[in-house]
Amino acid sequence: MDELNWELVTEPSQIPKVMEDFGRHQLLGFDFETTGLHYMKDQVHGMGLANPDRAWYITMPVLNQLMPWLKDRMHDPRVQSIGHNVKFDLHFLKKLDPTIKPANIVDTMVAQWLVDENERLGLKHVAEARLGMEGLLTFKDLQRITKADKGFKRMDEVTVYDMDLDLLGKYGAMDPWLGVQMWPELYWDLVQESQEQHFFDTEMPFIFVLQRMEETGFYVYTDKLLELRYEWEKRHTELFEQWCDLTKTKGEDSKYPNGRNPNSNPQLAEWFYDILDLPISFRTEGGAPSTKALAIMRLSYVDESGSANLIKEYRKLDKLLSTYVNPFLEKTYNGYIYGSYNHTGAVTGRLSSSDPNLQNIPAHGETGSQVRRVIGAPPGSLFLMIDYSQIELRLAAHYAQVQALMETFAQGGDPHQTTADLVGVVRYIAKNLNFAWFYGAGPRKFCDMVEEKGYPRPSMTDAKRWFWQFGEAYPELMDWKFAVLRAGKRLGHVRTITKRRRHLPELSSFSERDRGRAERQAVNSIIQGSAGDLIKWAMLQIDPILEDYDARMNSQTHDELGFIVPNDAADEFALIAQQKMVAVEEVFDLSVPILAEPILGQTWGDTKES
Repeated sequence: MDELNWELVTEPSQIPKVMEDFGRHQLLGFDFETTGLHYMKDQVHGMGLANPDRAWYITMPVLNQLMPWLKDRMHDPRVQSIGHNVKFDLHFLKKLDPTIKPANIVDTMVAQWLVDENERLGLKHVAEARLGMEGLLTFKDLQRITKADKGFKRMDEVTVYDMDLDLLGKYGAMDPWLGVQMWPELYWDLVQESQEQHFFDTEMPFIFVLQRMEETGFYVYTDKLLELRYEWEKRHTELFEQWCDLTKTKGEDSKYPNGRNPNSNPQLAEWFYDILDLPISFRTEGGAPSTKALAIMRLSYVDESGSANLIKEYRKLDKLLSTYVNPFLEKTYNGYIYGSYNHTGAVTGRLSSSDPNLQNIPAHGETGSQVRRVIGAPPGSLFLMIDYSQIELRLAAHYAQVQALMETFAQGGDPHQTTADLVGVVRYIAKNLNFAWFYGAGPRKFCDMVEEKGYPRPSMTDAKRWFWQFGEAYPELMDWKFAVLRAGKRLGHVRTITKRRRHLPELSSFSERDRGRAERQAVNSIIQGSAGDLIKWAMLQIDPILEDYDARMNSQTHDELGFIVPNDAADEFALIAQQKMVAVEEVFDLSVPILAEPILGQTWGDTKES
């Protein structure tokens, strides 16, 4: 690999030469260096630009004067605008010129993910593997160097403006150049994997959908959020004080005269298992008595002191405050929360969410509902939620051609009750059996699932019998699963409904543990991955009509989509969006009806309670 040939551009007089030297290359690598990762409030420091032969780092405000030329190049469909995690850079490109929308984008991170979703996807990792380049600087490396050179005490004090411009410039020019160098080989691999059409027709347009979703954000009722924090912090403090009073030890040699730390697992274990002498039901991998949630749940049935129930409530509030309420307040900007949807965040193909994780808010119970009621639509608009009904069970019925489930769905029945009737169990047991099959859970894990929901723990004898009866009730599922495993072992992968691959080389492993894990993932990857494909397809169909109704898509939480819609357009848009979502039944030739129920409310919580 040749050395990087790059130039730092800090003066307007250099622009004509940049344009001349770039020439008419049809590979245009681009990457922004910014003041931070918040795409709404952070700003551009400079832009790396590259073709296969050369790279530049162009600082602000010179970059502004280059934008007309850049817009012309990016709007040419023959030019491939290449980046790694392009969505991030599109946010900042839009800040410089809202009218720029590259006609032909290439995201090398998404390409690598399609080629092999099991590999590490960071730019430097991919470049090292594909280009054989070692020792590439990361942004953290620049921060460490600057911290040492300029005497900062903490890494988070170092800003992009503190860094040596030549060092930052080379780093900023290197990143887009790496993308341009990697792309030809990545494209070849996409072709070999039969993924090039899916890459250009689905995954690249989907980046723009995610960009707009992120920029829409979640409207926050700040007054309600502050009230919720006050109420929960007050209760959290009360529980902390009660716990400390309860767990104080007395005497001159007391280790805990002020009570034990409720956030210390060793201190919790000492209290429950040494002081109270309660039975140990779980141990950690290191052999220590466990204080995980299920262990505490079991202790609550035999603990006469009340401390197990107390710590359960304390932990619940502690998580709600630290995971949702406080981060929401910290991250609210101009009345909205702007999170990130991670295109390549899951090996199955589904989205993940971060900073904050908006896909992990509790869906059930009063506390989860309270969190969801602080998020919604601004005045004059409504929050619309459309949820695919039991999409995973429907896909399983389709793939395995399960007659009993297909009839149930055709008649609008309850698949969990169908399982209950066929297996001879109550509905909650049947529901957990259905999900245990999807996730490849064995009898012991199934028993944990039931117990974690607050139901009596089944015996292993009952669980094993129900598993056998489940297989007898749905022989088509068992036959399909074995066919999937046979094909997956032969090919080294399984495919989703859009033919996207999930690589599982461990299906042929000599390790029983590794092979068992891969076998559990095989069926789950097809079902979950196909569900992700269907909702992605629906999002791509809905996105073009949003402007007609002044609507905005702002969330995707597994099988449901969220929108902000003006009051006067809400009912009509809800109907149109619902039709787009259920169209997957015909487009993908599914054997079961697909349902997607639209629900309108002022807040997200309202749509969950309807």
